[in-house]
Amino acid sequence: MNNIKYLILPFLLIFTVYLQADDINLYGNLVNGRGGVEKCANVRIKLYVNSKAKALTYTDENGAFSFIFTDVADADTDKPGDFSLDQNYPNPFNDKTALPYSIHSSGSLKLDVYDIRGHRVRSIVQDYHSVGQYSSYWNGRNEMDQRCSQGIYFYVLEMNGRTQIRKMSLMNSDFISTPMIINGTPLLAKPAVEQIVKLVIEDNDIENKTLSYTYASIPGTLNLADIPIHVYAHLAVTPDSLYVMEGGDAFDTLDIYFERPFTLASNDLELNWEFTPDSTVAIHYKKVNKSSITLNIKEDDGIFILFSKINFDFDRRAATWPHKLRRAYIDIPYSHDIKIENNQGNVQLALKNSLPTPFVLNNKTVQGTATGTSETMLYFDLVDDRNVTMEDSALLVIFRPEDLTFNDYVVDVLEEYHRDGRYPYSWVSGYSGVTRDLYYKDSRIANANPDSSHSTYCCGLTFEVYFRSISRLNQDLGLGEDINEMTSTNFRNFISIWFVQSTLGDGPGLALEAYGLGDKIADMKNVQKGDFVQIWRTSGSGHSVIFMNWTTNAAGDTTGMRYWSTQTSTNGANYNTEYFDGLGGNIDKAHTYYSRGRKPEDFVGY
Repeated sequence: MNNIKYLILPFLLIFTVYLQADDINLYGNLVNGRGGVEKCANVRIKLYVNSKAKALTYTDENGAFSFIFTDVADADTDKPGDFSLDQNYPNPFNDKTALPYSIHSSGSLKLDVYDIRGHRVRSIVQDYHSVGQYSSYWNGRNEMDQRCSQGIYFYVLEMNGRTQIRKMSLMNSDFISTPMIINGTPLLAKPAVEQIVKLVIEDNDIENKTLSYTYASIPGTLNLADIPIHVYAHLAVTPDSLYVMEGGDAFDTLDIYFERPFTLASNDLELNWEFTPDSTVAIHYKKVNKSSITLNIKEDDGIFILFSKINFDFDRRAATWPHKLRRAYIDIPYSHDIKIENNQGNVQLALKNSLPTPFVLNNKTVQGTATGTSETMLYFDLVDDRNVTMEDSALLVIFRPEDLTFNDYVVDVLEEYHRDGRYPYSWVSGYSGVTRDLYYKDSRIANANPDSSHSTYCCGLTFEVYFRSISRLNQDLGLGEDINEMTSTNFRNFISIWFVQSTLGDGPGLALEAYGLGDKIADMKNVQKGDFVQIWRTSGSGHSVIFMNWTTNAAGDTTGMRYWSTQTSTNGANYNTEYFDGLGGNIDKAHTYYSRGRKPEDFVGY
C-alpha cells in the first residue's frame, strides 16, 4: 500500500446530482501547467464506471475530449471476483461507523483507514477470512486512540493483490442524529450505493493521472471543465545541427518547456548551461567528438528523464597520420613525409621542438642519416586554409638495424588502419579482400573492391598487412623492391596459399614456409605480438588474424586471444577477442595455427 496516497490524493472530486436514464455525455478539456494546451493533444483517456471499462478516447488538438455512454446498473449487482467493499454507514458519522464487506474467495486481507493526504490512520483488520459477509467498525480514532479531526477519510481493503477504496466523512459535531438502539445495539441504516466515474489519463509526455468522481446518481451531462495535467520538461523546438570543429566546443540556445525545476546533463560529454534573461537555456558543449549525443533533461524530483538527440556537423581537424613515423636506422639514409589528413586546402606545418641531430624538416619531410639511437616526440602546429591552428604530434624512433624485428613492422602497419568503419567487412567475389590495389614489380598482385568502399575480408587484410610490412622493411633498409627474388607470379601463388586451400588448413604458415619468408610456430608459448594466426572454430568457420596477446583467467590459464582482423561484428578492421572451446568461446585449439615472418637477411631459398 505504499502507493495508496497516489490513488486517493488529491484528485478525488465529489459531485451530488440527479439521475437521468438516458445516454450520459461527459466532456472536459486538458490544460498543461502553464494554462495552455501544448502536449495536450492526442492524449489517451480511459473511462471506467464502477470499476468497469466503458470507453477509450483521445484528446483533439486543443486538449478537448468527450464520452457518450449509457447509464449503469447499481454497483451492488456486479460483485468483484474475490471480495466487494460496501459503503460505510452511517455516512457522515460521528462516534462510530460500520465498514461492511463481502468475501467471495477465502484468503488473508487487510482493512485500513487513510486520511486525505494518504497517511494511514488506523489498521482495522489484518486476518484470514472465509467466504461470507463481514462488518468491521471504526470509531474515528487513530492508532494512539486520539480523536481524528473532522474531514474526509478513506477505507482500503486489500486481498489477493487487489485493492478497493471507499470514501467516508467524519463529523466532530452533535448535529448527526443518534442511531436507534435496540437491545443495546445501534441500528445503522445502509445508504444507497454510490456511482464512481474514473478517468485514467496517460501519455508519454505527461505525468499520468487518475481522477475519480463519486455521485449518488450520474447526471445526463458531466462537464469536467479544465483538468490540469503536468507536462514533463522537453525541447519545445528541435535544435538545428551544430557546426563544430572535431574536438572543439559548441554553443547553442535551447527553447525548453518546463513546469518544474530541471537539470541538463549528458553521458557523452561535459557541458555547462544557464538560463538567459528571456528564460531560454544557453548551453556550452565541451570537446565535442561525436556526431550525435544524448541530452538528458531531468526534473529535480528525479521521477522523469527525457532523452533528446543533439546532432553535430563535424569539420574534421587536420592531423598527422600515422602518429608513429616510419622507423629510422643508424647509418641508413632516411626520408619520410609527415602525412596530414582532414585538412582543407594547403597546410602549413611548424615544428615546435627540435629534431635529433642531424635530421632536418624540409617542408613536411623529415630527412637525415642517424648516427645514434633516440626516441623523439615531435610537436607541430598545423594551419590549413580555414586559418585554424591545430596542435598534433608524431613519434620518431631511431634503431640499430640489428635490433629490428619483422613483427615490429607488422604492428606499425596495422595500427595505421582507422578503426571507425572506413574499412568495412565484405565477403564478396570479384576482389582480393584488400583495402587498396597492391603492386609488386609494376604488376598488380591483389585488387581492391571496385566499388571504392575500401572493404575487406580477413585473409585479404592480413595478407595486405604482411605485404606492406615486408615491402616497407625492405625500403627502410635500402634493399629496394625485391623480396627474396620472387616474381609477381610467385606472389600471386603465395596469395592463393595464404587464403587457405582447404578446411582446417594453415594458409599463412604454408605460404611463408613455401617461399622462405617465414616459419610455423609449433608451441603456443612462443607466439608473439604481430604473429599471423589461422583460427578454426568448432562451428566449422575459419578466420585469418594477427595476434596481439593471450587472455587468461584468475588462475592464470590461457583462455583465448586478442587479435586484429576484420569482421562484421567489429564493423571491419579492428581488434577483437575470442575464447577457446570450453572456455567461453569456440576456437578449436587443435586446429589453430601460428606463423611469423622473417627479416630479409633471414630469408631462405624456395
